[in-house]
Amino acid sequence: MSDVVQLVIKSEADAFAAVEQALEGKFDDQSVVIQFEGWPHFDVDIKGERYHSSLPTGVLKSFIEYQNAMNRAFASVAYGKTAKGMTDQERKDIELVFEIHEGSTDTNATLVEPLTKLGEKAIERMTGKQLVLTILGSALILGGAWTAVHWIDKDAEVKVDAQKSALMTRVLQQNEHLVQLQTDVAKSAMTLVKGAHDAERIKYGDVTLEKDQIDAINQRGRVATVPARMDGSYQVLQLKRLEDRWRIVLYSEVHGQFQTDLFRGQNAAECIEEISTAFARHSDINLFVLGRFKGGTVQAATILGSKARGLIVPDVAPPPEADDDESQE
Repeated sequence: MSDVVQLVIKSEADAFAAVEQALEGKFDDQSVVIQFEGWPHFDVDIKGERYHSSLPTGVLKSFIEYQNAMNRAFASVAYGKTAKGMTDQERKDIELVFEIHEGSTDTNATLVEPLTKLGEKAIERMTGKQLVLTILGSALILGGAWTAVHWIDKDAEVKVDAQKSALMTRVLQQNEHLVQLQTDVAKSAMTLVKGAHDAERIKYGDVTLEKDQIDAINQRGRVATVPARMDGSYQVLQLKRLEDRWRIVLYSEVHGQFQTDLFRGQNAAECIEEISTAFARHSDINLFVLGRFKGGTVQAATILGSKARGLIVPDVAPPPEADDDESQE
């Protein structure tokens, strides 16, 4: 019988230390139980004329998206399916309660109970290493939303600890549950920034955005997308099969993490096989990619082929801007 290790996590530093140990193989042959004490929590504080014990609908929408992100992560870990398969009781178990402090728009919610419930499900399906990376990775993404804001919009000039960023990149390369969670939390972060477009300052998790950064992010949102080739070497973080295409999350040091589509067509099967092999082996792959940019940030992208297989002729023409309907709960 394998040893049982109990991890008591009281801070972000504790979480990062345990994640690093997991990546080094410490929990490979052990059963792990994670106990949270006073951390993590999700905090949003908005300063500005309109923000005194009040929340615009755009900000409320971001909270709903944040909750949906948690629901989808829970369903993915517990059952390997979408949040539609969750029971009513499970939804209640991980429902967040946001507290708004009197006289300000400082809102927070504890994440201890939802993450504890997630851990109870994960222990049924995961090794010790997988559980530590999944549960603590979720805590770091949900509680310290710097990951979402930084990777979704580098031009916001969010100051991110390089060691944290490198560690989280390694975690994401090994955990498809977290790739989707980060994407969902990033969407929630951007919805909040747009909803509070006239704020003087926004604190979102561990990130603080000043007015010039808020204005810059919203201004880029109104700029038309520009197509550009972004061929190069990529890491494959996530694969998803759809009816007419494959949805693939890629990462490179040049462009960061972004979502792209590979449409079915001539040579597409060979290309997806090559991509799948790179994904399974955690190896890089050289791809031909067409991206659409706003203010230097990738908004949508399509894989045109690979260096080894050449260009692909798709069965259907890809849309000018890929939508994300399939990612909705």
